[in-house]
Amino acid sequence: VCPARMCIHMQALYDSIPDPHHVVEFGSRIEQVITTPAPTAQPTTTTTTTTGAHQHDGNTNANSSNPNSSSNASSSNNSSSSSKGNVAVQLADGRTVYGSALVGADGVGSLVAGGHLGLSRPGYAGYVAFRGVADFPCPSPSPGVPTPPNSLPIPTDTVRQIWGRGVRAGMYPLTPSSCYWFVCYNEDEQAASRPPATPSQRQSAALSRVAHWAGQWGLAAAIRCTPPDDITWSRIADRWTPGPFGRGVVTLAGDAAHPMTPNLGQGGCAALEDAVVLGRLLG
Repeated sequence: VCPARMCIHMQALYDSIPDPHHVVEFGSRIEQVITTPAPTAQPTTTTTTTTGAHQHDGNTNANSSNPNSSSNASSSNNSSSSSKGNVAVQLADGRTVYGSALVGADGVGSLVAGGHLGLSRPGYAGYVAFRGVADFPCPSPSPGVPTPPNSLPIPTDTVRQIWGRGVRAGMYPLTPSSCYWFVCYNEDEQAASRPPATPSQRQSAALSRVAHWAGQWGLAAAIRCTPPDDITWSRIADRWTPGPFGRGVVTLAGDAAHPMTPNLGQGGCAALEDAVVLGRLLG
């Protein structure tokens, strides 16, 4: 996900929070969850951990390597200080964050799901994916007008998917001059544990996966029009999570609860349903 777009979305989210002073900023991963009841009066805040990376095309399966977390709760730099709620999380930067409830929304590699609730590690699905958003200098032309160079190589009313031997790709127009794209390909599990080391290597690797299409379909152009820093790489994984998965004041939402592959086209939908149900219960 483009960092600039992510910042815009996060700012919009923060602007809608009634008490922004109780928001703990992004920047540190969770190390431990503590659920010892507090001896003092408890607040009405809810602690939420979340990550901002997406695993695949259109869904919210977060990249497990993303260390970011955020919370709507009170915080302390002293982990031995008196508790301020039913649950606390210790962060990698030494802070301890307190709240009345914890909703683990920390993605496919959720520490809350695996480390605290004991859910099994998501299983590797057999393929990996590159994703990005391409911005072209020129908008897509009107129907019947020749496509100029450096313009969006797909009509804005069209979704394109290309299937090959062991590789699949797609393009989804977002605006007249931009599109979301993905390239996913089969890979053995050992190789899938070694992602490209740098942004430029990610871009080169994505281009190599579509090189056999010899410039057809506009995929190579889309990859080249995406800043290397904005191209993501993800190891696709999923897990069936039958029955209740929460315990006490700790529960999960999104990919932390039910990571799924992009082929289902349901990751984002399920996360939104989680948010609606949680909002009703906590509101």
